[in-house]
Amino acid sequence: MSHRHGQEGPSLRSIAEPARIVSHEAPSTEVDRLFVEHPELTCVVAEGGVHPLRIVTRRTQATEMTGRLGYGRALHTTRGVGSLAFAAPALVVEGATSLVEAGRLALSREPRDRYEDLIVRDRDGSLRTLGIASLCSKLVDPHAEQAMHDRLTGLPNRELLISRLETALRAGPGSPRPCVLFIDIDDFKHVNDSLGHPAGDSLLVAVGERLRSAFRAQDTIARVGGDEFVVLLSADSEEDAVTTADRVLLALASPFVVDEHRVRVTGSIGIAAANADGSVEELLRNADLALCAAKREGKSRFALYEPSMHVAAMAELELRADLPAATEAGQLRLVYQPIVDLRTGIAKGVEALVRWEHPIRGTVAPLEFIPLAEQTGAIVEIGRWVLETACRQMRAWEDEAPGAADLMLGVNVSPRELQVEGFVGQVARTLLATGLPPERLTLEITETAFARDDMATVATLHALDQLGVRLAIDDFGAGYSSLRRVQGLPVGLLKIDKAFVDPLGTAGPGLVRCMLDLAQALGVQALAEGIEDAGQLEALEELGCELGQGYHLSRPLPPAAVPAWLAAQLPLAAANA
Repeated sequence: MSHRHGQEGPSLRSIAEPARIVSHEAPSTEVDRLFVEHPELTCVVAEGGVHPLRIVTRRTQATEMTGRLGYGRALHTTRGVGSLAFAAPALVVEGATSLVEAGRLALSREPRDRYEDLIVRDRDGSLRTLGIASLCSKLVDPHAEQAMHDRLTGLPNRELLISRLETALRAGPGSPRPCVLFIDIDDFKHVNDSLGHPAGDSLLVAVGERLRSAFRAQDTIARVGGDEFVVLLSADSEEDAVTTADRVLLALASPFVVDEHRVRVTGSIGIAAANADGSVEELLRNADLALCAAKREGKSRFALYEPSMHVAAMAELELRADLPAATEAGQLRLVYQPIVDLRTGIAKGVEALVRWEHPIRGTVAPLEFIPLAEQTGAIVEIGRWVLETACRQMRAWEDEAPGAADLMLGVNVSPRELQVEGFVGQVARTLLATGLPPERLTLEITETAFARDDMATVATLHALDQLGVRLAIDDFGAGYSSLRRVQGLPVGLLKIDKAFVDPLGTAGPGLVRCMLDLAQALGVQALAEGIEDAGQLEALEELGCELGQGYHLSRPLPPAAVPAWLAAQLPLAAANA
């Protein structure tokens, strides 16, 4: 018989465990094997026969297999599971049934129909089991149940997830290896910012329901905080986990309806399987590292954990710790890459590029430490040092190299620096202290600095323009800025990203021609970055690109090598005079 009643407090589904189901005709040894391989099991559901669903408890199995006369196992190995199951039909209740109602149904059973477990049936037909002792303990202390579940979604919380992970890791040899999927909703903050936090909460509830439909009853889906979910998956292999991750991404792809708004979200997933002697903390950490890798690769995808991810994470942790002292310890240095007039071959300026000489690691690439500096805020102090050092170097070259007094200086500025109060004043004080004229300084900003309508950043850019400093958009085309925003900014130079220059020489002009036309329409100069061979240079010259930089023209030079490089330019300057 099946019972279904309105919900009063926590439901059975939230505390029942996934059921192991066997045919009533299966050999009794099959139940024996399940109990040995899964110490956490209290019972097995026998399906079929006179009564569709009956229960075999661990106690029944042990008693019958031992036998009072000592030959129980020999007898039952030739008989089906049905011979071990209770004669009475199991009490089957719907997953939405409240704990109070389930307790009432259990106590109302006839004395002859005793049992030790309930069968809980979900809406999708899957089965779970719940021991009467466990049910009674929840009824005595209802707050204990609430403390193990997320209040918003009703899903298991971190505490319950960890408890089940510990149980899964203790399973004996031959058991499926626990596998974890760490799921993060991509750019969830945008939903909160645009529709409000109540709408964000509604979306999380809907995501929780969508995730339930993508997993099996025996899998544990937990919300561990914010927009993060962790799934304990009973997978036979990593291939199974990958198939499941694909199913999750597909489930999230359909739009959600939140407060009458159609909302599309994506998810990123990290997958990690348990090691033979691994801990819960290690398993969750590995899944989190895989999630970070999926995010870096572009989101809306999954990544499998690899040991190299942990090695990289430890290296990053060490760099984070060392970075704040890099400036004070004198570990930073600048190199300067010439910017060349492509029509004459004469240097028009240099771009200051920072390098980190780590005392143990040696030279650390900018791609390794600049993102960390952005995240930690160390970029503000690094940027201040770079600007002051480069401006002083420009003035020093004027006494060492002919033509240095006409060079432009390009310095990269991070979005975080633009948000610092008093940044414009800092630039003005540096120019005054070093004696570099403002019109010789170009501050290079990426498109991400103004991709959103940040009025404070826009005001800072206009103030820098009023100061006389030229502004350049670095890596133009690689970001997400709109032409409307570009048109409204006091920009004097567009630096075309290397990704668009690379195909030149082997393919057509592509988007480079469009960018050059755009620069002309805006009345600004264009500079091609990353020129690495003669074919690219020739193509840019034919397109009429005015400025360029790259290894084909000159590699970044240490300060002492710049005067000699400029001196080698004198014949060119004389020829073009």
